[in-house]
Amino acid sequence: MYKVLAIGSADFCAGLALAGIGVRPADHAAAAEALSSAIGSGEYGIIIIDEELSDGLDETMRLRTSGRSIPLVIAVPGRMRWHDTEGSSRDQRIAALIRQAVGYQLDIQL
Repeated sequence: MYKVLAIGSADFCAGLALAGIGVRPADHAAAAEALSSAIGSGEYGIIIIDEELSDGLDETMRLRTSGRSIPLVIAVPGRMRWHDTEGSSRDQRIAALIRQAVGYQLDIQL
């Protein structure tokens, strides 16, 4: 059975480790090596990488990770910006959070 691995800053990895995901803290200099090692190991089915680190990968590594099904390499934002929107209803704030996470407009009633 494949495992899940997260590659990113210590803060990024801390939350995912609490969820039981394997983590490999890395900075920009070590990200490509950590990702290459994880792909080569054959033990991971999903590799989550901090989007900031993913954006810093060279073209060769990007080509190596794109279009793969195993392991599936997913870049996620490591720094989420949370703020309260003045004048918005609770429904509007929740819809905005879902829209940001999913990338799709939903009309919900709570």
